[in-house]
Amino acid sequence: MSIKQGLKAGVEWRREVTRFFRFGIVGLSATLLDFSILTGLKFFFGWPTLPANLISYSCGMLDSYILNRHWVYPETKGQRSHVQLFRFIFINLVGLVLNMVLLLGFEVIFNALMKNASYSYIPAKIAATGLVFLWNFFANRFWAFNPNPRPEKIVTPSQIKEAEVYERTAA
Repeated sequence: MSIKQGLKAGVEWRREVTRFFRFGIVGLSATLLDFSILTGLKFFFGWPTLPANLISYSCGMLDSYILNRHWVYPETKGQRSHVQLFRFIFINLVGLVLNMVLLLGFEVIFNALMKNASYSYIPAKIAATGLVFLWNFFANRFWAFNPNPRPEKIVTPSQIKEAEVYERTAA
């Protein structure tokens, strides 16, 4: 690996770490919006939980989509937004199902480990949320907001060797 390639890899790594932290901030923003709207609809307007949650969750998801599209993955703004939105919603729905399944599974584990099992849902929710966060990040990074949505031509090992020989002889 040349020095130039090493520097480029280091820049790419830092860019991905920054993207990961931005994704976390966007998730926090969406969660705060979700909880605020849910609380407002229930407390001030007396809405039942399920319709209030549907509205609040949808607002959080829309906030997350807009911030992800424009701040976390700005290089993908030129792509078709309706395709990204569909993929984003699909990823979030899969994440919701994963969260529920993991929450139930972890709750069983923490029930057995904790003295007071009535609080086992708290570490279970934290663990499930962390795993689903990783799912959401990588699924969005490589599918919904992929800057290279079409696969490039597959390069064979012999083509790589030919290119290396060409580079050595051209230099």
